[in-house]
Amino acid sequence: MARNKRLKRTVVSTVVFLLCVAAFIITANYVDRQLAARSWAGVYDDCYKIWATRGLVLDGPQITPDGLQNSIESIQLAFDRGARGTEVDVLFDTGMGQFIVSHDLPYNLKHGKLLTLEELFEKTGGSNYFWIDFKKIRKLSDSELEASVTEMERLANKFDIKKWIYVEGEAPFSLAAYRDAGFNTIYDIHPRSDRNLFTPAIIALYKMVFYFGDFTVMAMNYGPMDDPKYGPRTQELLGDIPLFIYHIEDDRAELERLLRIRGVRVILVRDHSLDRYRLNACPE
Repeated sequence: MARNKRLKRTVVSTVVFLLCVAAFIITANYVDRQLAARSWAGVYDDCYKIWATRGLVLDGPQITPDGLQNSIESIQLAFDRGARGTEVDVLFDTGMGQFIVSHDLPYNLKHGKLLTLEELFEKTGGSNYFWIDFKKIRKLSDSELEASVTEMERLANKFDIKKWIYVEGEAPFSLAAYRDAGFNTIYDIHPRSDRNLFTPAIIALYKMVFYFGDFTVMAMNYGPMDDPKYGPRTQELLGDIPLFIYHIEDDRAELERLLRIRGVRVILVRDHSLDRYRLNACPE
């Protein structure tokens, strides 16, 4: 009797597992078809794909507590040098009800004081793009998240730059609040190495979240040059999905290869002391 019960449980578990696998495969195929049919109208598609990483900081690549990364000076310098856009790290201060430009907690100061996103937009906003890397967005409560969206909308309307803003987050339910408010959204994914056995399944899952979340673009860390996350297999799996790639080393040949890929829309070189903005995919 006990043996029959164990056998029955094994059969039931196997059937449930197979049904889950079948449902996953069916859903993945459906999502692939739907994504392949998208036109991606309105998504950034300029031939100058290399944006600034926290602006252009000529005195070194490392983030320091009082450094010029994410500063008015570094971002304006990048724009003056020809960058079409820049990544900016921000945190939402729930007590102040404001976005603070900083990579870390405690906040990185600029000239000994806090820099708000409002001040940064006021001094550098216009016809350039801002990739807003929203740190710790998943830590916000529902009311705090709503307050952050309200503040971002206020800033976007004040400076008339909503179309120039892309908000990044890795927490899809939090990011959806910005999607619902009409912002361009960047869904940040963290796949394994391109060579990893489970990479195809993980990428398929990310694509499901991306599709059903109706986000604008994906973003991902390029990974180490000798074992990249964005390798040939991942490139094929993602296809023409608009992709923002960050943390790539300053390898001229690889940068030029990425510039030619249709799905790659924005590239951030890891070293933010380097000006590579003139590399482009424009026709001769």
